[in-house]
Amino acid sequence: MTKVYQGGCLCGNIRFEASGPPKNPHTCSCKMCQRHGGSLTQAWVEFEKDNVAWVGQGSVPKQWRSSE
Repeated sequence: MTKVYQGGCLCGNIRFEASGPPKNPHTCSCKMCQRHGGSLTQAWVEFEKDNVAWVGQGSVPKQWRSSE
């Protein structure tokens, strides 16, 4: 049975479900990640795009590329 991970934003408008094996778990402490997360270190994990479903009323969130 495949594990399903659920999460989203604090207001609940953006929600997701991700399945399959998580890829590339890592942390970052650059200034951009500090600002994004409001902490000294931000933890990240990636999933294949096809394994992520946007299930909240806000649908797919907007994208903003901070760097190359």
